[in-house]
Amino acid sequence: MIKRLCLLLIAIVGYFSGTLYAQQTISVVVLPFEVHAKPELSYLQEEIPKALSNQLEQEGAKVLVLDEDSLPSWKQQIENIAQLREIGFQTGAQYVLWGSLTWIGQQFSLDVKLISSLEEEKKPVLFSRDGRGVENLPTTVKEMVKDISLVLFKREKIVDIVIKGNDRIEADAIRRLIKSQPGDIYNLKSLSQDLKAVYAMGYFDDIRIEAQTKPDGKVIIFNVKEKPIVRNIRLRGNIQAYDEEELREVLTVRTGSILNLYKINNDIARIKEMYNEKNYHNAKVDYKITPQQKNQADLEFIIEEVKRLHVTRIRFEGNRAYSDDDLKDLMTTSEENIFSWFTDAGDLVYQNLSRDVAQIVAFYRNNGYIQARVGEPQIEYKEEGVEINIKVVEGPQFKVGNVKISGDLILPEQQLLEKIKILEEKYYNREVLRNDVLALNDLYANEGYANVDVSPRIAQHEQELSVDIDIVIEKGKQVYFEQIIIGGNTKTRDKVIRRELRVYEQELFSAERLRRSIQNLNRLDFFGDVQVNTAAGSADDKKILRVDVTEKSTGTVQFGAGYGNVESLFGAASISERNLFGRGQTLSLDFKL
Repeated sequence: MIKRLCLLLIAIVGYFSGTLYAQQTISVVVLPFEVHAKPELSYLQEEIPKALSNQLEQEGAKVLVLDEDSLPSWKQQIENIAQLREIGFQTGAQYVLWGSLTWIGQQFSLDVKLISSLEEEKKPVLFSRDGRGVENLPTTVKEMVKDISLVLFKREKIVDIVIKGNDRIEADAIRRLIKSQPGDIYNLKSLSQDLKAVYAMGYFDDIRIEAQTKPDGKVIIFNVKEKPIVRNIRLRGNIQAYDEEELREVLTVRTGSILNLYKINNDIARIKEMYNEKNYHNAKVDYKITPQQKNQADLEFIIEEVKRLHVTRIRFEGNRAYSDDDLKDLMTTSEENIFSWFTDAGDLVYQNLSRDVAQIVAFYRNNGYIQARVGEPQIEYKEEGVEINIKVVEGPQFKVGNVKISGDLILPEQQLLEKIKILEEKYYNREVLRNDVLALNDLYANEGYANVDVSPRIAQHEQELSVDIDIVIEKGKQVYFEQIIIGGNTKTRDKVIRRELRVYEQELFSAERLRRSIQNLNRLDFFGDVQVNTAAGSADDKKILRVDVTEKSTGTVQFGAGYGNVESLFGAASISERNLFGRGQTLSLDFKL
């Protein structure tokens, strides 16, 4: 047995010493516990050390649990501190942990002792916790390990959290965001996260955390500096473009609110956008904050309007197939001219300019220039006006090559080819091909294939400068209308709406008949709006059709009166209703006096 013990200790020393010196990890050897309880709780003699070991390892310690087989004489050594230190020294552990569990009725007491293997002058540290019921024992062990960790890792406990410097913001509102609590381990990383959470409230200009050391732990102090309250908002420099009331309408900063730099910068951007709309592209907007008493401040927006600028020049680079004038004709943005004083010629609207670029790209793609690219417009603001420079990479022009339709064909390919227009084009045209895809979609949808997928696949041939087009069709299942739901009709009866529909429940889906149904409903002139939507039904081949209408007034009343002389007065009145009682019937009454 002794030989076996020595071999075990040699292996343990190698394990712990390698860890100890290589990583400086705290190592603990746990001895068997004494259990004073009923025989049926004897299993706790092994479970308690294991539970302590698991929790200590989660805290970052290296733990070795010794049992009676590996250390049979532990009971005789428990009162001999020197021999306990020897066990820790032989196993390479920095600390030795042992203890007892005492059970009386439903109450229990867990007592643990911890001693340093290397510091002979130090006495054992005693930890004790009481509890009730076996189900609460794991929680008690976990709490005890927190106490032990304070000693093992030289950690300190937070004993209090104090909020200072707050005037308007309640301390409880700040505390709710602080996750660190009294009783927790003092942890700089956790406190850093708490600082970020409090700062994210947006109420403070500055937050500093101080830690005061007390005999029983750390007192954490959050020193906050509240942002001032906006007392007044002024606007200065707006002379020609806008009056003060117009500008105040776009401001999100309000008097009485907390001074928020993010909102101020957003308001500056809004004001600049308003000035851009009136061609004051060089307008400058800044702000000034003037501190006042009682942590208040006055906010002033300072505007420098400069002068209005119009687009004086639009220039293209890299275009060879089409002239600058050809491309300018595609744009809504135009250069300033003699009519600019009463038209929008020369106005620079950034959204319009983005659409202009997309329009130029589409123009090239619709004329065979598949590889054409148009760069982001470069805008220069000069004293005399705005200059716009747009770079174009045209690439080669591609002709239409072979065109075929493949996949799930419900008609012979030749008949389908007769229904598309791309074959009539000399050069590749993306718009024409898109319309062909829609036409094939409609053709299949009219036959009940509501989920058809029509995908053109393009193959470019650089040497021949041609494009082969393969239109691949996946028709899916034929779809039936499972149910038609009418909604929104507060006056018109369902049957009046249904008789105008050209689609019916349990019949095949048809896009064409669905369009005719919408046209018929609009033609009634009973509704301000008609919305038609489809949703998945109870199976893949079924759809639910929902028709939502918005009623409008369908009745009119007219009066008229006149006279020839005092004795010949006359009058007329008429009343008409085009949707009487919601039945779709017309009633008209005329009265003459």
